[in-house]
Amino acid sequence: MGVKLRSQQDILDRTPIRKSLEDERNYFATSSIYSSLPQGVLGIESLTLKLTQLLFSHIRTHLPSIVKEVSQKIKDVELQLDEMGPSLPVTDSEKWFPISNSRLDL
Repeated sequence: MGVKLRSQQDILDRTPIRKSLEDERNYFATSSIYSSLPQGVLGIESLTLKLTQLLFSHIRTHLPSIVKEVSQKIKDVELQLDEMGPSLPVTDSEKWFPISNSRLDL
């Protein structure tokens, strides 16, 4: 993969990215060394495409095992919560519910 990076002067001059990409294409097209190479191995755009494909491949490969692991962790935590019993009341109505029920038994 061949890329032509922006110079420090390009950065200081705030040269737009589109212009930098066009300059890179022109550089590779007119270079005696690089002009004979396939365009698919030259430039930031080609590098971006290759890295995107690699990332998607990696995600496709590993996502199922990550989902499985997360699902198992959820099941484990739900089991731990079940073992702890019902949760403590949070709202005022929940806090008053046991008291109002005990009065009904009188």
